[in-house]
Amino acid sequence: MISSEGEDENPKNEEKICSQVLGYRSEYIRGRGSGPKPNSSSSKQYYRAELEAANRRANELAEQLNSHQLKMNKMRDEFRTSPKATNDLVQAMMEQLHNEGLISPLSW
Repeated sequence: MISSEGEDENPKNEEKICSQVLGYRSEYIRGRGSGPKPNSSSSKQYYRAELEAANRRANELAEQLNSHQLKMNKMRDEFRTSPKATNDLVQAMMEQLHNEGLISPLSW
């Protein structure tokens, strides 16, 4: 223990006391545990670059998703109109066959 006399003669700041009690680790943040130091400019640059890259990738994926959604909507619309177009074609063929006398109107 540190005596009050020792404090007066040899004052220790909080950092030295923590280092003495907890041991020194360069990545130890008091009250937060181990991890990168928040004030490091190189780590800020690294994380900023990582964030920018992640944002670019997210934007690319959003554009791809939008493109795929547009294609799917177009395909859905074509599918919806396709049965009508098929029905119209069958109707026209039946009428032509009837006009040529090959089928009677009751058979269709």
